[in-house]
Amino acid sequence: MPTTKRSQFIALVIIYLCMAYLLTIDPPFFVQFSFVLVCISYAAWCFFTVFRGPDEVQSAHARYALAFASGTSVPLCLTFVMVMTATPSIQNLIASWAMNARGDLLPTAAGFGMGVMFTLSLMVITFATGLTIWWVSKR
Repeated sequence: MPTTKRSQFIALVIIYLCMAYLLTIDPPFFVQFSFVLVCISYAAWCFFTVFRGPDEVQSAHARYALAFASGTSVPLCLTFVMVMTATPSIQNLIASWAMNARGDLLPTAAGFGMGVMFTLSLMVITFATGLTIWWVSKR
């Protein structure tokens, strides 16, 4: 395992441990803000090592998968939002989930967070699908 992959894995484990700390103990705002900056830096580091790495195949499949994910998941998310706004039962389900959110979150903040997590989940699924399509087409 090259040094960059090992160090990225170690950084990911550290981020997971910090996330466990943030979820169990209520740290001050400065600590939370610093953690967000570390997570953004980690994501940028992984992004640049994939696209600027020496392995051309890895760069090509990552570019294809990102293009597939952004071209597929964004229209799907917009479609799901239109279906949600047209279907009162889905609206009521999401509103009840947001009202039952734990912590000091307002229902609007919890609903926004659920929307962001849904969008990110859909992007990850379409990214994995894009990777699979690329590898199957090249084998």
